[in-house]
Amino acid sequence: MKKKVFFMALAAIVAFASCDNDVESGSRYLSGYFTIAGDAKQGYTLYQDGGGIIKPSLQSITAIAGKDGFADNERAFLNLSYKTDDIKPTDGGEMIAEANVVSGEYMPLHFPLTLKEADDKKVTSRDSTFSVNRISQVWAYRGFLNTLVNANVSMKDGKRIAPGMNIVYDPAKIAENKIDFTIYYNRHTSKETNAGSAVDFASTFPLYKMSELIPGKDSVEVTVHIEGAKPQILKIDRSDLVKSNYLPYKK
Repeated sequence: MKKKVFFMALAAIVAFASCDNDVESGSRYLSGYFTIAGDAKQGYTLYQDGGGIIKPSLQSITAIAGKDGFADNERAFLNLSYKTDDIKPTDGGEMIAEANVVSGEYMPLHFPLTLKEADDKKVTSRDSTFSVNRISQVWAYRGFLNTLVNANVSMKDGKRIAPGMNIVYDPAKIAENKIDFTIYYNRHTSKETNAGSAVDFASTFPLYKMSELIPGKDSVEVTVHIEGAKPQILKIDRSDLVKSNYLPYKK
């Protein structure tokens, strides 16, 4: 199924979450990265990176994303609005029991490739890789490695062309509690495209199929390389190599 992007203001994306309050109306606003559970029939539950559970209004989702709702998308950056009275207690703390989805952008999943797989698909070819300006942020949470990258994108007929992001690892170089990834950035140039301005855009890479490939029992040192940027190193708990059992939350 073709993934429908319903918000394109990439430059407005920020890492994790930000909040703003409208004191007079009692409204609150929340922006962040979420894992999506549920469907357009049963309703959805949003699990926020870093913690947080939100029940979004199905009406607000279908109003901007169509009758299929979030369809088969698992990850998204979303802008939400809610009322103070919508914050309800749960067994484990609090949740937002009713929120409106104002806008957002899906984050397509890019599953890691072995070096051989990447070479076979010509992902590593010099003709299809480009430099970025910087890695603005990298973080891992509950089975997903996420990056916020600043780079120039290609334009065609005044519209942005979604860039290609492939993450690659060499199985022979995996060490105890340690793994290196290289991201190959392809902005898909052609005779019909021109270089656009630099933007920040987020990508997500599932790690849950990697959990058994990295030996050891301690936290894992992950190094992320991408041409044009300083390598980023982060220590992640092994729990973040495993995808949580995200289920629609029942009130």
